[in-house]
Amino acid sequence: MKKNYFAQQGVATIDVVFAIGITTIALVAMVSLVGFSRNAFEQSIDKNKASILVQEGLGGARLMGKQDFGSLILTGADKYGINFDTGTSAWKIESCASDVCKIGAYERTISISSIDAESKKVVVKVVWQTDKSLEYANIITVFSAICANAPCPAP
Repeated sequence: MKKNYFAQQGVATIDVVFAIGITTIALVAMVSLVGFSRNAFEQSIDKNKASILVQEGLGGARLMGKQDFGSLILTGADKYGINFDTGTSAWKIESCASDVCKIGAYERTISISSIDAESKKVVVKVVWQTDKSLEYANIITVFSAICANAPCPAP
């Protein structure tokens, strides 16, 4: 026998509370996931920009070393920066006192140390948000000095 539709009992209060609780938990989880994803995305963009600045600085130092190996010398200041001078179309290493190290929200510095007469170690470091940094190193060698007494192999 069929029961009358209007004679059925209503939904229990516990069922409503349970459904609201599950829905709330799901919404909070989704909002948190979106927030964490956005934060991770922004951090990866910052790190990619820093990586580009580091690689650009190393490339500039490498080019300076090819043009004039003796120009890879640091004297006087504590911190140095490397930047491309559009006026002379050349890379320059200058003291950070002239704000040459600041590139937007990033600070790029370079350090150069001699390994021997033909080789120098170049380290470019980029710092952002005061606690994040990225650093790459490269060894630049002047092959003309190495090959002075013997023929150099073709590149």
